[in-house]
Amino acid sequence: MTDTETEENPSSAIGAEASSVLTPPSESTASASRSISRAPSVSVLSLSSVGSDGEQETPERKGPKKDANKTNEEMDDSAKPTNPKTGDTEEEGSKEQDSDESESDDESDEEGSKHGFRVVINGTEINVESHHGSSQCSGGRHCFVFGHQMHHHIQEEMKKRMEKMEKEAKTRKEKEMKEIGDVVDSELAKLTGLDTVRKFFDDLKFNAERNKIVRANTKRDRYHAIFQGNPGTGKYQPLLYALGVVKSPRRVKRTGTELTHKPIREVLEKFNLDDDDDGGGVLIVDEAYQLVAPHAGNAGRDVLDTLLTNMEDHSDKFVVVFTGYKNDLEAFFAHNDGLPSRIPHVIDLEDFNDDQLLAILLQLFQERFDGRAKLEEGRNQVYLRAAIRRLSAGRGKRGFGNARSVESLFMRICERQARRLRQTTMQSFEDCLFFTKEDIFGPPPSDVRETSLAYRALHKLVGLEQVKESVEDMIDMIEENYKRELEGKRPLQVSLSRVFVGSPGTGKTTVGVHYGRLLADLGLLSNGDVVIKSPCDFIGKAVGESEAKTKAILATTVGKVLIIDEAYMLDPGRTTGNTAGAHDNYRMAVLDMLVAEVQGNPGDDRCVILLGYEDQIQSLFYNGNPGLAGRFMWDKPFRFENYTQDQLLDILILDLNSYDLTADQAAIDAAMGVLSRAMKSPQFSNGREVRNLVSQAILNYQTRQRRIDRRLRQNGVLTAQDFDLHLEDDGTAKRTITFRSLLNWKVSESVIEQLEKCWPESLHLTKQTDALRLVPRTYLFKGPPGTGKSEVARQLGELCYQRRLLSSPSVVEYSGADLIGQHVGHTPQKARAALARGIGKVLVINDIQQLLRGGYSSEALDELASYLRKHSESSVIVLTGNAEAANSLMKLRPDLAAFFHDEIVFDPLSASESLKILDHWLKLKGVLGPFFESPDTQSKFERRMQLLMKAPSWSNASDIAQLTRRILRAIPYNMWRDGPFRDGLLCLTNEIPHACIREMYETKWSRAKTAPNGGDAATNPSSCKPDNSCSTLEAQVHQQDTTPQEAMAEKKDKKKQKAVEEVLKDMGVCVQGYRWRREGNGWRCEGGSHYVSDSQIERYQG
Repeated sequence: MTDTETEENPSSAIGAEASSVLTPPSESTASASRSISRAPSVSVLSLSSVGSDGEQETPERKGPKKDANKTNEEMDDSAKPTNPKTGDTEEEGSKEQDSDESESDDESDEEGSKHGFRVVINGTEINVESHHGSSQCSGGRHCFVFGHQMHHHIQEEMKKRMEKMEKEAKTRKEKEMKEIGDVVDSELAKLTGLDTVRKFFDDLKFNAERNKIVRANTKRDRYHAIFQGNPGTGKYQPLLYALGVVKSPRRVKRTGTELTHKPIREVLEKFNLDDDDDGGGVLIVDEAYQLVAPHAGNAGRDVLDTLLTNMEDHSDKFVVVFTGYKNDLEAFFAHNDGLPSRIPHVIDLEDFNDDQLLAILLQLFQERFDGRAKLEEGRNQVYLRAAIRRLSAGRGKRGFGNARSVESLFMRICERQARRLRQTTMQSFEDCLFFTKEDIFGPPPSDVRETSLAYRALHKLVGLEQVKESVEDMIDMIEENYKRELEGKRPLQVSLSRVFVGSPGTGKTTVGVHYGRLLADLGLLSNGDVVIKSPCDFIGKAVGESEAKTKAILATTVGKVLIIDEAYMLDPGRTTGNTAGAHDNYRMAVLDMLVAEVQGNPGDDRCVILLGYEDQIQSLFYNGNPGLAGRFMWDKPFRFENYTQDQLLDILILDLNSYDLTADQAAIDAAMGVLSRAMKSPQFSNGREVRNLVSQAILNYQTRQRRIDRRLRQNGVLTAQDFDLHLEDDGTAKRTITFRSLLNWKVSESVIEQLEKCWPESLHLTKQTDALRLVPRTYLFKGPPGTGKSEVARQLGELCYQRRLLSSPSVVEYSGADLIGQHVGHTPQKARAALARGIGKVLVINDIQQLLRGGYSSEALDELASYLRKHSESSVIVLTGNAEAANSLMKLRPDLAAFFHDEIVFDPLSASESLKILDHWLKLKGVLGPFFESPDTQSKFERRMQLLMKAPSWSNASDIAQLTRRILRAIPYNMWRDGPFRDGLLCLTNEIPHACIREMYETKWSRAKTAPNGGDAATNPSSCKPDNSCSTLEAQVHQQDTTPQEAMAEKKDKKKQKAVEEVLKDMGVCVQGYRWRREGNGWRCEGGSHYVSDSQIERYQG
């Protein structure tokens, strides 16, 4: 039997009483009966219960059990009948009788000795039958030894004895029940408070006593009850037993969870409900709401239904008491509409008031120190009352401990006294019994400035001036409340739970740790430990799971600081976009539980800190529970500003010192240059960025040390190259870049000149921040396609990164259409996400004419204007498009024109510039072009380029890149192998460039001209020819380029080529029918797969 249950059998008391008068029979029953028949004057009978069922001990009568199997020799002699003549026991006398006489007596008794009578023991009827000189009850539990002539004497004696025993047992039970009732009354009288419970018990007693007087039928009375609170439930069961409501003193206590996980049948079997005399008792179900909790499922509800059935069927002897918190029991009542009628008694247990809590505290001092403790009480026990008043701030809340809370307060008072005494050298006996004001109510908050290690550590942190000021304001407010409480005034509202907002790496978690320990030093938290959780620790995956997880975390962090990092992820509107009214119920459940549990009142032994970015935390409070802002004082958050460069320098030096490393001034400047670039990034992590930089520098240092002779190594000295691999050890750049070095041979000269005006040469050589602020961050690029706008943007990113204006040299490119959505509300979200990727980088928006088409484009322009206002100093923004579209956009949107003051006009490339770029790109591929071999050759190529540039859809540098690839593909393999070469470059003749220019020219015109039948060039190859004007223009250029002799030779060559093509067609070498072109000493089809030499043609013709 466990500690939580007590099972007693009232009938065992009667059995125990009978055993004091009657003793068990011997094994020689026949001999004993003959001895009794010779002594008719014997009036004392021997009777005993046999078996363990009849031998049950009770708490009132404890002793060693008698063994039912013992013989008479093992029993005490005084319990055995004696022979009056000899003094021997009847058993010994019977052994002297002759065996023949015994047999004759048995035979004579066989017919007439069978008699029976009934004995009623404590209301239980027992049929007794006699066999051969003995009688035995029909149940076989009791045996009586008597003679033939003693039946009438036995009946009379038994009747008298049993009546006396029943009367004595009844009197004893009434006395016992009265004593139990007196004990209950005495214990209730000693308890502080609980007036509701005492009144309920008094009414119950009065009603029971009245029913006894009027002899009312109470069989259908119900005494089931619900105690909404823990205190008082332990006194209900003994009171019911004392009043006779339940006949059994059994009491079993189980929690709702235990009943859910164990068969309810096993619990009900303990009450033996089928036994009308010995069955019943009281079942106490603690935390009854767990039976209907979501996690209990159907099992808990089945248990409750089974209990309700037995409560109704056995209400006269079986009572069930449910306990729990009032709010939690609402779901319990909702389970069954008939619960209020089946459970008539619902007792609300009120919390203790201040006077009652003070009485408990004084009683604890009295009991601990036997009345010898002396308290610095002031006037009217002001210090004790202030401590109680602070404690009672939690009254009315779930989990308020009443007397247990006072006990915890008493222990903290003793601990503060012990800490104070430990700091003194001499401690007298009187000192150990004296409690000062600081012991009782805690030290003044102002003392923490001198005594708190957490306070000193907080002020040693670099920067965070606003946070430190907020902490000072909080300490001043707590000091004011300290004085007000000692004066008996109500303290001002100060919530310990706060919001820390700021960028990553600004020390929010570190400050949270010091903040928690500081609160513990102020006496506002009992523990001060820090527990860090993320939102995923709170959010559940099923209904009710979020509440359960949040409740469990809050329960385990009482007295501690709970930090919820990245708390904005609890925003219920975070995953639903801009859909109106849509919320994530699982996240909302977490916030609702925080509002319910985190009250933010003075005296709350709890601190919850929310960490995150200010704009996203603001969205959390907007979409969450309206009471959330008041719980965390959202109007006064702790703001963690980004570190300045000077503060980052201090952190860098502290970090280097922690590793016992040194760095020269060039290395420090290089490190600050890297950090200044990183500060432009939206992912800049402040102090964490410094630690990462030092860690990477240590790795670079180790790599550099391995390449140096051991004798020349400088251990523990970092150089500029360790922090920035683009620098030399002295801090100078390995390569100084300018627009001309980056863009030469890529764009026109006029573009480079315009950029140099925006970036004077002095800016390329300076590292001064003030000078670099003169560099424009917004550009409007005007010009046709292919003029190098994207290339300039890429090189602009590289240059700005080296000059520490950007955190990354990357370029993010979008077209105007990429920012426009497809339905209402889509464009802002799409544009905002796209633009955010350009923070700290070069953001290029091409084809701005697409933003002038109306529809949702105006919303995209609004987002662009907002982006410029926020990030124009940390990004480079470039808009590109033709001149007409750029001018129209600036006229339409003055808010955008205010940012774009610098325009770069990209004119089409001239023929000379195009040839230079073409020659440069061919040299990069190992080919030397013939374009500049002589002025005459250059002039011819320039005229052909002019013709090509007049073709439709000319794209300047883009088409020059395509022409470069055409020329490289046209070079035959044997030329790559055999040459000719000059200075390691393959020398080209005029034929291949001329042919490629002509092919591109014809291709562009064929694509531009439509077919006569309405088709296009792709479906009508015969139309893929220049018109007459173009052919005349080409003929004129060709006529200008050739002399009469050259024209005659070219005519012969064409005639010869036509004849050769006829021969090649007859040979059938190229089955696809491609045209043939001259290549070296032979001919190759334009498909490139077939080659025929001149000798093969001659052999075929000959």
